[in-house]
Amino acid sequence: MVPQTPVMSYASLGGVLSASELLLCSRPYSEQPISRIARWIVRREAVQFALRGEAHFPLFQFEHGMTRVRPAVRRVIDELRPLMSDEELADWFARSNAWLSDCAPADPSVGNAELIEAARAERFVLVG
Repeated sequence: MVPQTPVMSYASLGGVLSASELLLCSRPYSEQPISRIARWIVRREAVQFALRGEAHFPLFQFEHGMTRVRPAVRRVIDELRPLMSDEELADWFARSNAWLSDCAPADPSVGNAELIEAARAERFVLVG
């Protein structure tokens, strides 16, 4: 069996853009897209993973124009960021979750309240 890459994991969940692609797509909607994307990377404020030396961002997390991370996703990131690497967090959003009836947290059918509760449950499991 071929291992799932992060890009493959997100193919059915809206896809992924590299930081360069995200910059081009969000430029019409933002005056400072480079600063915003850099802040997301440095502060770990968005779901991201490194691939071939560049940050990649799953699209499920963004609101229209890709200039803002959805508030529920931000809450989940804040909940799990201290306990997970960027790659672990990206994997958590892409894999099926028992708390969400085996849907992936990034699945559009998952409600915001359920998403946040699943993150809290995960944090409890990790912290003990």
